[in-house]
Parts: sequence; structure tokens; C-alpha cells
Amino acid sequence: MNCTELCEQLVKQKDEAHVRLKDSLPYILQLSNKKIEAIERGFGSFNVNDMMLYILMCKTSFILTGQEYWIISTVDDLRECIKREREFAGISSRQLAKNVKVPMTVIDAFENRNGGLRIESFLDIINALDIEIQFE
Repeated sequence: MNCTELCEQLVKQKDEAHVRLKDSLPYILQLSNKKIEAIERGFGSFNVNDMMLYILMCKTSFILTGQEYWIISTVDDLRECIKREREFAGISSRQLAKNVKVPMTVIDAFENRNGGLRIESFLDIINALDIEIQFE
């Protein structure tokens, strides 16, 4: 999946969501108009935390399927999934970083709750680990 396809799925989730404005306000207030526009237009200038706020705003979650089936509703769920799927594949964080062309510190920081991921890096990791994304 590429950034444009992911963003299209996110917008579809928002369009299908039946969420009252007052229920989504806490998430909307954490996302700037610029971030919402980036997500909805597929610019790619947002990160995984922004994506997760958008998903929470829509009161939904998504599924990642690799060696296991993961229901993702928080960034911590996502961190755990990536780390476990990498381990299932027998790939070190150094090798994954090399495969997706990011510094190893980015992978380690994300897995250990010390950093975020740009959406492009997230998608590169998901693709490198052969993980499928599905929205509910």
C-alpha cells in the first residue's frame, strides 16, 4: 500500500463514520487543519501519531495481517505489531532499517516508545515485512 491508497482508505473511514462532532472534538483539536488536509489529500507530510489521531477521531481501528492478526487502535498496538512481525520474520532492527533506508535509531526508537515514524517510513516497514493493512 502506498501513501495515496492509505489516505483514500482513511477518508473513506471518516466518510462512513457516524460520529457526533462532540465525540470527535478531542482528536480534532489535537490535529491541525494542515495535518487533516495532508491526510485527506494524501500529501504524506504527516506521521503515524497523526494517522492514529485521525483514526480515533473516526472511532474506528484497522487490522494488520502478517504472521499474526493484529487489531490496531493505538500507536502502542502498532509498535508491538511491527516489533513482533519483525521478530517473526527473523529480521534484526538493523536489517529492517537497511531494507527501508532509514537509520537504525528510527526503528529502535519507534519500537521502544521513544520516537515516531513518518507515514512513508511506516508504509515502507509494513511493505518490507509483508504486512497487509485492512480497515474495518
